Amino acid sequence: MLSPLLRLCTLVTLASGLLLSGCATVPEQELLDVKLVNLRFKESRVLETDAVFTIRIENESPEALRITGGVHKFYIEGTLIGKGMSNETLEVPRLSSVTQEITVHLSNVNMARKIKPIIESQKVDSKADSLLYCEAGGRVQRIRVVHEGTLDVREFMPEKQPPSIRQP
Repeated sequence: MLSPLLRLCTLVTLASGLLLSGCATVPEQELLDVKLVNLRFKESRVLETDAVFTIRIENESPEALRITGGVHKFYIEGTLIGKGMSNETLEVPRLSSVTQEITVHLSNVNMARKIKPIIESQKVDSKADSLLYCEAGGRVQRIRVVHEGTLDVREFMPEKQPPSIRQP
């Protein structure tokens, strides 16, 4: 017969082992990042334009990540310009990244209001706010990832070519 103290230690050790093995392999928010890497336009209507945003999901965790869907909101100068969703399941290998294409419905009204200040300042603040649904240990967990940055519009303008010199 085991002493009460030995039984308690055995029970605590067993419970700890079960809790640790049941803990998910979902990385913490700071180990994930979602970045916009490309944009192309598909279809335009009077009030909205469909665009395909290519995002890169980076997993800095030593564990693989299974994403079962996500909601992605994109902002320019603090204004929501569009939202896209995906129900595609992605496997993001440990210490790696994958890209995913998200169709986003852009508000033409919001974009029209933002164009003039962007042209004038030649810089634009942008933000991607993503809610990822991650599967681990048979459970789905939600992880919010926000990526903010500033884009210098001048970097995308063609450089002026020096005048060519003609020789006789």
